[in-house]
Amino acid sequence: MKKELLYKFVASGFGIGEMNYIPQLWASIFALIVALVLKQLPFAEVSILVIILATVLIGGYCAQKFITHEHKPSWIVVDEMAGTWIALYFFSESLLLNLFAFVTYQLINFCKPLIKINRKGRFKKWFKFVMLDDIVAGVFSNSLVYFILLVIVDNK
Repeated sequence: MKKELLYKFVASGFGIGEMNYIPQLWASIFALIVALVLKQLPFAEVSILVIILATVLIGGYCAQKFITHEHKPSWIVVDEMAGTWIALYFFSESLLLNLFAFVTYQLINFCKPLIKINRKGRFKKWFKFVMLDDIVAGVFSNSLVYFILLVIVDNK
């Protein structure tokens, strides 16, 4: 019973998923704040990379305990946190740049059903992994923001 409570605490993003109103967004905002604080410290990229790996591995393990028949309970938000941290990775402590990356991730995350990032059962045989769609959205938004910086900002 204690293990299950710990698994639920981690999978719910340290309890954020238990909020009644848009817990996924609140989990992403929490991840944004944590990233902005960490980016003020020395070795910020290493710290955020460790958090990403721990969130994906430990959070993913805990979240999978509650997935049944391809149904993900809405209180599982640790995947949103991982996706947000991936989206913000590589960018400096610039508040404006991080907010742009955050908004880009939120837009891509919102549009996942439209662009078919989360196809039901596609990876079921390979690995039952609740975070895969958010990891893809995080990588895609990070790459998109980086591309925009290279093409638009560096060409001026």
